[in-house]
Amino acid sequence: MTEEGTESRNITERIKAHLGKIYSEELFMTEFRDSPSGFNRKIDGLLVNLHPSRSTFIEAFEIKASRSDWLKELDSPSKSDGILKWCDKMWLATVEGVVRDGELPDNWGLKILKNRRLMTLKEAKMLNPVFDRDFIITLGQYTRNEFNNSIQEAQSKAYKEAKIAIEKKWDSDNWKTQADHYEERFRELQKKCEMFEESTGI
Repeated sequence: MTEEGTESRNITERIKAHLGKIYSEELFMTEFRDSPSGFNRKIDGLLVNLHPSRSTFIEAFEIKASRSDWLKELDSPSKSDGILKWCDKMWLATVEGVVRDGELPDNWGLKILKNRRLMTLKEAKMLNPVFDRDFIITLGQYTRNEFNNSIQEAQSKAYKEAKIAIEKKWDSDNWKTQADHYEERFRELQKKCEMFEESTGI
């Protein structure tokens, strides 16, 4: 990966981390597909507000870490249509210098990562979402996959921890076995020396 690619990836992960922290009490999902088929486009982040008292919104986040990445998005403005049909709001989350005046779609909001803070520069407009069976199926698929991944990660972590513990115990037991062996050898040599001294009178 190039230096520019590494920097873009770092920026993307930092923005995702900020969004996850800001919306820690909600359901924030990354790499959410716009269709249950699994072959369509993914949105970088999808937020489902779980508190009716705060208004139940579904908001989409497109993350752009570089100017070139943003220009690709502008070349295909319809790419977001699949996910927008389910959302109340659409956001662009990026850093300074990526988006210029007049480029942001009228109904999109803008959040900028600056000085370790994710600030809202433009509020997103309310859309008119239409919920259908595809959304329920896609949400179910995402939840299932995340659950399975978390189980696999937990199993992998438990296996690694158990392996380390066993290796440490083996090293400890092996060291004790070696120590006992050398102690026994020392006693044998010491006994032979004593017998030699007795027989020779030295």
